[in-house]
Amino acid sequence: MGVVEILAIILAMTSSAVVVGLLLLPRTGFIVAPKPVDTPTPQTAREQELLRQINEISEGLSDDFWRRYNELVAKRRKETLTPDGPEHQELMRLTNELECRHAERLARLVLLAKLRNTSVVKLLDKALRPCDG
Repeated sequence: MGVVEILAIILAMTSSAVVVGLLLLPRTGFIVAPKPVDTPTPQTAREQELLRQINEISEGLSDDFWRRYNELVAKRRKETLTPDGPEHQELMRLTNELECRHAERLARLVLLAKLRNTSVVKLLDKALRPCDG
């Protein structure tokens, strides 16, 4: 196995861990939609739409996807995947799909942070600790 393949595997392993973590965050309800009013302002309506899109992206992967992804990750960890074999290629495809979803979600988080005049870091920090004020 060459250096490029090893680097690709390391990148896939580290990025998939980050992606899975970030995809699971909205499942804990960490982003709270603004309280609705009778007639939402355009900004509030845009925030609600971004929140809907973020949740849709995060919840869009099926249980079958996660089952297969986790099976392949386990095989990779046990080093039972054949380099460039069918299962290795499948894992790379699934990882790419996760990374694309993560990028889409992150882009919407950036827009949401801009609407709220804050940074993504502060948005996530506040969302992870909603009871702190």
